Amino acid sequence: MFTIGSLFTSDQKLPFGEMNDNSPACLWYYSSKGPLPNGARGVTFVAPGGAVVETPRWHPSIKRSWIGTSCASPIAAGGIACLMAALKANSIPYCPGAMKLALTNTAYLPNGGDQLGFGNGIIQINSAFEYFKSFKTALYQKIILPQISINKSNKKGIVFYNNIYNNNMNKYCIKIENKQKQIPWILKLTPEEENQKHIEYSKAIKNNLFYVKIDS
Repeated sequence: MFTIGSLFTSDQKLPFGEMNDNSPACLWYYSSKGPLPNGARGVTFVAPGGAVVETPRWHPSIKRSWIGTSCASPIAAGGIACLMAALKANSIPYCPGAMKLALTNTAYLPNGGDQLGFGNGIIQINSAFEYFKSFKTALYQKIILPQISINKSNKKGIVFYNNIYNNNMNKYCIKIENKQKQIPWILKLTPEEENQKHIEYSKAIKNNLFYVKIDS
């Protein structure tokens, strides 16, 4: 299951008579952001979440806009349906795990995009199709994504609030459980530059465990 956020791009301003200023894509004000109570990111991907339609002549406005995640979700679903059709037409097998893997690895995250709002980023259907073509041998079998647990709990992420009045140091044990031993998974740890002085993690993984230390 994917959770879709609602995106507002610069070209969507044109129907309202505004200039296309090529400003970075941003989230609509009503689009939910993470994290969830269990620490999960919350949003998986984002998609355009607005539509502008012409109204009947009797209507006082020439055009009206309709916005909402109820617009973004069908756009994402329609794009993924087109991707599935292309895969079938080219006899490329897929499964839910492979679909999520391809969409995640090819999503576009704009500069300055907050992953708690954008999730993995904007869905790129063409790039995901090329990803499937490039790795169709590896994606042929059914893929089960690894399960991650934190400090032996059901937490899906770490939510850390920095209190300027209280410096804290917290250490977390991360366990990765891979049920498909024949498929190796490469763990990519990339702390953001501004957080590198606050976050440390073990460089080696032993018994499917590694440690993260956060120092405020």
